[in-house]
Amino acid sequence: MSGAEYFFWQKLHQKVFIIITFFSLLLMAFSSGIIIAYLRANAALAPVIAQNTEPMKISGILVGVDRSIEGSWRAKIKLDQMHGRFAQNNPKYVRLTTNRIVGAKIGSKFECNAILRPPPPAIIPNAYNFARKAWFLQIGAIGYCKDSPILSEQISPNLIAQLQNSMTEARLKASAKLSKGQTGGGAGFLAAITTGDRSWISRADSDALQGSGLGHIVSVSGIHVSLIAGIIYFALVRIFSLLGAFALWFDVRKIAAVFALICAIGYTVFTGSEAPAIRAALMTTVALTAILIDRKAISLRGLAIAAFLILLFRPEHAADAGFQMSFLATMALVALWEVFVPANGGAPRALPNKLGFWLLGAVLASLVAGLATLPISISNFGRFSTYGLIANVISAPIVDFIVGPFAVLAAAITPFGLGEWAWQIASWGLDLVLRLAYYFSSIDAQANTIKHLGVMACFTMVFSIVWACFWRSKLKILAIVPLLAAIGVWAMAPLPELYIAAGGRAIYAPKAQVRSGSISRVCFLKGARFDALRLIDAANIVETEKEIDKANIGQRRSQNCAIGRGDWEAHFVSADAIFGQGEKGHAITENTALSITFGNETTAFNAQNLQNGAILYRHGWRLKLYKPKGASRPWSRK
Repeated sequence: MSGAEYFFWQKLHQKVFIIITFFSLLLMAFSSGIIIAYLRANAALAPVIAQNTEPMKISGILVGVDRSIEGSWRAKIKLDQMHGRFAQNNPKYVRLTTNRIVGAKIGSKFECNAILRPPPPAIIPNAYNFARKAWFLQIGAIGYCKDSPILSEQISPNLIAQLQNSMTEARLKASAKLSKGQTGGGAGFLAAITTGDRSWISRADSDALQGSGLGHIVSVSGIHVSLIAGIIYFALVRIFSLLGAFALWFDVRKIAAVFALICAIGYTVFTGSEAPAIRAALMTTVALTAILIDRKAISLRGLAIAAFLILLFRPEHAADAGFQMSFLATMALVALWEVFVPANGGAPRALPNKLGFWLLGAVLASLVAGLATLPISISNFGRFSTYGLIANVISAPIVDFIVGPFAVLAAAITPFGLGEWAWQIASWGLDLVLRLAYYFSSIDAQANTIKHLGVMACFTMVFSIVWACFWRSKLKILAIVPLLAAIGVWAMAPLPELYIAAGGRAIYAPKAQVRSGSISRVCFLKGARFDALRLIDAANIVETEKEIDKANIGQRRSQNCAIGRGDWEAHFVSADAIFGQGEKGHAITENTALSITFGNETTAFNAQNLQNGAILYRHGWRLKLYKPKGASRPWSRK
């Protein structure tokens, strides 16, 4: 064998070995993910109630309290007794809506008369599944207290409970002070993003932010944690660099990184340690730790490490739209950083050029992050804001250069009684963001309802984004191939005609012809009004149409309610006539079936054969009913 042939075969063996090793590691990672997910699901195993309960006395220990955006108080209770009985099959935790808990302390004894129900599953296929989230939080029931709860101080709360109490009290006092006791406006917005208490945002403000595509600013997530850590880090580096001897003796970058890390973790804990904030804090920790060990802070390797750590301990986050969007956005921003900064030779030294550099960076970051998360947004929510990218591009400099810096400065000098003016400037910046939100959300067709992105089309689009971000050579142009394929599959996807709630308790058809006997495009059974409202939200129609349908839902729909669109019809019928004579005394929801007629067939559904809901699709002139099979997942068991 000649030297050239030997060299050729040696190179070939090396490439084959690399390919085999790559796919072996990929298979190991996939298998490990399945094992970790199985272990995590079983580790979270806790009892879940099977059906709604009558009012009963419950007692337990208060382990958490927060407020929703509607201002209602929600208490998380570690359950001791239900109906005065200790039982092994009682839920471990329950979440209750109640009136204001005066002087509530974490660790206090909690008693009230409550009505409980199982955590609601997805109302239709592929919709948000609260039952899955509740499973991993070990919440076995949700409900509300019919009367004011009775709380008694625990005799000897542990250290963790004392810290939780102190943090909760400080958070509620800070949010009340920042909002000035008034709901809505820039002050309420400031209280929400500073403390995590979103109850000070008015419903009108929240709708405007969602309609304009700026709703992500409300939730304490990556944008807030990273912005705070970044501002503190760069500010301290500049301040320490002015101290000549100090900068020569110590590495000011590492000292600033330690302070920024402490502040990021402290802010995450102070705002309630919600899942998006924890993910952002972990990614920020990886980046700042890289500075401490003299590695590159902003890199795709650091992002991969953060994702690995999160999924190792909380694999359920992989199915969370927030997790997917945050990592896609961060990946796109890191890829932009690796291209944008070297191409411009780093930040310029002249102040005007430096301001222009960072302003352009903020605009590009908002644009790239919005495009990267678009597939997940369409797949999960079935809509996009027409002017969402424009709104985010305009609001990004306001948040990055006005709200963020002055809020951090205000927090630093408030202990000295000097922070009021800085809080006012931050609040003014958020007032500007709200004005943008109201303007863009008021434009006609501000939110377009489009076809849901199927699993395969969404996966292919995300693959194209990952390909474009990871490749540094000209091969990244090949990302256009899977992107075009995904768009083709998406374009041929059928359109939804009828949304059917789990158990067949409610139906909603956004494009249905209104029959003379009904005043809306929705029908539901007694006690299923909440299901009907969830269907309207899940349909993702334009806000004006959604409000009209919700306004017409005031009275109960009975069996004479029918909706259809010429070649199909849906209405409620007696279950006895279809499934046979039932037992006497059945409630109307148990003795009623949903009848759907399309084509040459009529199908009837009830709670037993429609546990996961269904959707009637139209593809051209053909109609097809999508009814997923019952899942064997633990949170789907009855």
